[in-house]
Formats: sequence, structure tokens, C-alpha cells
Amino acid sequence: MVVSGRRRIGKSTLIQEFSKNFDFFCEIQGLAPRNSITDADQRKNFSEQMKNIFDIPALPLESWNDAFLHLSSHTRTGKILILLDEISWMAGKDSDFPGKLKIAWDTRFKKNDRLVLVLCGSASSWIDKNILKDTDFVGRISLEINLEELPLADCNKFWQRKKSDFIYGKIEASFSNGRSS
Repeated sequence: MVVSGRRRIGKSTLIQEFSKNFDFFCEIQGLAPRNSITDADQRKNFSEQMKNIFDIPALPLESWNDAFLHLSSHTRTGKILILLDEISWMAGKDSDFPGKLKIAWDTRFKKNDRLVLVLCGSASSWIDKNILKDTDFVGRISLEINLEELPLADCNKFWQRKKSDFIYGKIEASFSNGRSS
């Protein structure tokens, strides 16, 4: 699954909500791009997040092949959702990251037929070029979501339904507690 959209639109939150339908949720985020960030830094970050998620020692990851092998060894069975968030940041310093991910999918991840891999990010043009239109991923993407802003008319419908709760609940409670907001 591929989820894209501008920053702070709710992509990760949407996937986290979706993850409640799974036995296990694994979320790994790329480091934001900076001049000093290297591919080795991204792999180290990947390893440290795996350490925290799986309660295992951090391992030195010499390549993305190693990283994906390591992740797949901990997600072989069960109903699992893996989120690789800000995928373009994670992959930014390795031009063949998509190819290595494709090989990991074909040789490891897809063996667990209850595993869902979500690639997510705000760099929609990178995702389009390197995932959606890349020959490595032809026929491998089950769902593509481009999350956009909620139209104002829909926001108004939502808030109309919540209006009495909001006006009589939260605001009144703030004044009764001696605070004004």
C-alpha cells in the first residue's frame, strides 16, 4: 500500500488507526533530510527503531538489504502492519533503495500472506517516480491513497454535528474552571 500527501495532513494517523485491525504494528520513520545525514545514518536510525519495537539489540546494518532482512525475520508470521514512514527521506541517499525493497518483498515479506507493507511520505513526486511508476513495483501495489485536505463544506458538516458538544461542553467547562479560552 502507498499513502502520500502533503505534510501534517494525517497520513500517519490514518495508518495508525488502520493498524488497530492488526495483531502487531511496526512503524519505522526516516530521518528528515539534512546535509549531514548519510545513508548509514538512516540505516542506524532504522536499526535503533527496530531495537525499540522488537526489544532486541541494535545491529549494524551494512546495507538496506541487511535492514530489510532483519525486519522480515521479525515479521514472518501473524497479522502485521509495517509502516515505512517518510520513505523518501529513508531512501534519499541510496539510488537503488526501491530495488532492494522490491527484492525484500519478493523474497521475504510476501511469504507472510497476512503482512501489509505501507510506504508513506509527503514527497509525492518522489513516491510517484520511485515507487508508483517504477518497474520494480508494477503489480505489487494493492492500494494507493493520496490524502488531500478535507473540503470546507465537509468540515462544516463535521463541526455542525459536533457544535453542541463543542459549545456547551468544552467552552463552558473552561469558563467554569476559571479559565478563558
